[in-house]
Amino acid sequence: MKFRVWRLDEFNDYDADEREDNAWTVPDQRGILYPENSVPCDDVREAAERYADYFHSHRDGWECTWPVEFVVHDGVGYFIVEVEREMVPDFHAGKPTPLHVEAAA
Repeated sequence: MKFRVWRLDEFNDYDADEREDNAWTVPDQRGILYPENSVPCDDVREAAERYADYFHSHRDGWECTWPVEFVVHDGVGYFIVEVEREMVPDFHAGKPTPLHVEAAA
């Protein structure tokens, strides 16, 4: 099954005639977006999650306040799906700098 996805606010900005022309498809595995194609997914949630990942990484989605609502079209109906971003901290230590401490008397 293939899906077309919009951010909810973008979806609401278009009238019915403009929606399909301005739909974003779920990006392919290389992370390149082809508006004329769609990528097979198993369900509406997976399509929303895959597009959210693309949106976050390639369309300034990291600047948004999450969760973000997306509209997913499965060819028959439209669904609103709220996607939450999980934050996984990643820590990297720099080069250690010696600290000189006087010994107690």
